[in-house]
Amino acid sequence: MSITAGTRLGHYEIRSTLGAGGQGQVYKAVDTTLDRTVVIKVLSSDHTMKASAMARFEGEAKLASSLDHPNICTIHGLHEADGVRFIAMQYVEGRTVRELVAGQPLELNIALAIAIQVADALAVAHARGIIHRDIKPGNVMVTDSGMVKVLDFGLAKLLEQADQNSNEPDLTQLGVPYGTASAAAPEQASGARTDHRADIFSTGVLLYEMLTGTWPFKGKTVVDVRYAVMHETPQPVAEARNEQSPVITRLQEILDRALSKNPDDRYQHVEDLRNDLRAVLREIDADSTYANSLTGGVSFTPRDRAKGTFFTPILRKKAVVFPVLGALILAIALGAFFFLKRESRPVINTLAVLPFTNVNSDPNTEYLSEGITESLINSLSQLPTIKVRSRNSVFHYKGQETDTQKIGRELNVGALLVGRVEKRGEDMSVSVELINTKDNSQIWGERYTRKLSDLLPLQQELTRSITDNLRLRLSGAEEKQLVKNYDTNSESYQLYLQGRYYWNKRTAEGLRKGIEYFTSAIEKDKNYAPAYSGLADCYWLLNVYNLGPATESYPKAKEAATKAIALDESLAESYASLAAISYRYDWNWIEAEQHFKRAIQLKPDYPTAHQWYSAMLAAMGRFDEAHAEAQRAHELEPFSLTINSDVGRHLYYARQFDQAIATHRKSLEMDRTFTRGHVELGSVLAQVGKHDEALSEFQQALSLEEDSLNALIGLGYTYALSGKKAQAIGVIEQLKKLSGQRYISPYHFAVIYIPLGEREQALSHLEKAADERFNLMVFLKVEPQFESLRSEPRFVALTQRLELN
Repeated sequence: MSITAGTRLGHYEIRSTLGAGGQGQVYKAVDTTLDRTVVIKVLSSDHTMKASAMARFEGEAKLASSLDHPNICTIHGLHEADGVRFIAMQYVEGRTVRELVAGQPLELNIALAIAIQVADALAVAHARGIIHRDIKPGNVMVTDSGMVKVLDFGLAKLLEQADQNSNEPDLTQLGVPYGTASAAAPEQASGARTDHRADIFSTGVLLYEMLTGTWPFKGKTVVDVRYAVMHETPQPVAEARNEQSPVITRLQEILDRALSKNPDDRYQHVEDLRNDLRAVLREIDADSTYANSLTGGVSFTPRDRAKGTFFTPILRKKAVVFPVLGALILAIALGAFFFLKRESRPVINTLAVLPFTNVNSDPNTEYLSEGITESLINSLSQLPTIKVRSRNSVFHYKGQETDTQKIGRELNVGALLVGRVEKRGEDMSVSVELINTKDNSQIWGERYTRKLSDLLPLQQELTRSITDNLRLRLSGAEEKQLVKNYDTNSESYQLYLQGRYYWNKRTAEGLRKGIEYFTSAIEKDKNYAPAYSGLADCYWLLNVYNLGPATESYPKAKEAATKAIALDESLAESYASLAAISYRYDWNWIEAEQHFKRAIQLKPDYPTAHQWYSAMLAAMGRFDEAHAEAQRAHELEPFSLTINSDVGRHLYYARQFDQAIATHRKSLEMDRTFTRGHVELGSVLAQVGKHDEALSEFQQALSLEEDSLNALIGLGYTYALSGKKAQAIGVIEQLKKLSGQRYISPYHFAVIYIPLGEREQALSHLEKAADERFNLMVFLKVEPQFESLRSEPRFVALTQRLELN
């Protein structure tokens, strides 16, 4: 039958020819029943007579139509009309990866985002026992909306068909090479049996081309190429890109594993490859569009879009537009492969949970609104498929009018979750709304009325509804992780929320109340790991906030953190606390670094772990690493004044005083009432000889917080440094008087004795501070205030005692 424009095949009317190749012809057509443009794929007449070709043709339709994933091209239907067998598929414009590359390397984040989506598609196929067997740049399309689509499962076959004991004939003859020569795995090149690991190899080839702009395996003939696939090693990516970096090194490691000749040496599951790529993408730019859209598409500039239609040369004579699917496969009706179309909503991979509003305006119920907010952030941030903005980032907007599009731009997120909590006696009402920040449209909204005792199941219901409406696909392990923090009783959970509420205040009273509530939560449930983790956080900060000697609080902190980890080894927060205790109290630097790395491995986007790790690195004099970790924490929590102060403090330790001053001034521009900002700025100004300005900053800090011990110490130190001996001695006397009312470390006296020239007094007090294991002793090696003591044998002995040499 001759098929030309105007030809009718059932209820499809052919409009034009898109291309032709070895398998047959592809046409653009109109579905006259549903009035939509489609693509028709027809086998050539010489193939329709062959049983093997028909088996493959039908298999392609059945396999592709059984897969339901946004990154997989799906079939509308398998039909026969006037003796012609054809497949109807959705028509979408796009460009293939081959066309995007066009002989030039792609940007790293674009290449990774595409590869991750391909791996997502293959993960779904492999879970159904389906191998693609022809992953290549021409079979991966990127639509004009940025969604990656894996095309043409025509060579796919069920894994069980590869079973050696199967009596069914294999659709591909053994011993004959198959798949595209430059992308096929070695076992395909030799005609051997394959499994899903062949797709992993081909995905590696795809990634290599995107990263380098060329094929990893080359030759003048197909035979040469297949030989290269089986025996040769590709040019290193660093050489091909003329680029050296830790990221390139990591990508090379991933490629080496994916492109292993022996399937047993490759990634054994495509999900593992995907997860490693995601980790690198986050490392490149955690806040970029690409890193925050791991499975949701790749954005292109207007210039890219102006280049015109995206084409995909699935057939070999010329480039043709090829179909891709929406989010859901069409439903089968009456045994025919015909499906009803449903438009899909784009997957959203970035979310900010804004502070829930406390409708009651009652401080006694504030823990409820803040606790629900923080718990949702903590639970959702455990998922690798979505990036959730941290607590400090979102609490910056507490009490502000909600301009969703403005906040969406500032936080670079695709969706916001906003909510209201109202408590009425033993009842509560929770209203939530999930909003698309792009167009301010509501994705989902719900109102819940529950007993306060039902807070736990409500939290679980909320997290599941959020992930469902964001269209996140969760594994069984991820589902379990999602509700892990709620694995306790209602009483314990409410006490835990109250503990976190007070801990987050970072005040003396807040820490004490936090300890009370966490302890009560543990009394209600002795196996509730998050409560032990919160208790550890409170105890180890007591000495940092000058609320008691380290010898009293740190052992309790260590006991609580160790218990939390024993109950739940996945708690990153517990490892971070244990790490801080290990170096600040135990002076075990090696163990501390191991704990910090474990915390970051478990929760890469946990800003506090990066912040605390940076402090330890600074104490060791590893300033470049310290600055990198502090900057990472700052990127994750751009509105955190505390983290910004740490960035400035590490610059101070590194003697980069001008940069430190600029950093602290930036903090104070954000909030002039930030007491620590004035203290930190005063400390740096004192070191550069600007004594009057330094004194002004310390006095400003004391006017904001009259019991600020750090401001008082800074004042005494600067008085002594500027020759105002009487005022400095006056501060020492004031400290002696205060020591009868609150904890004052010998360290604080030492700081003022140094510029007074009282070396013996200073060293004696530092030795007492070491006996008490005061937490700031670990910065002895880098603190500029101790510069005049560095040659003193007793001071050298102290640094050796702390293993700082």
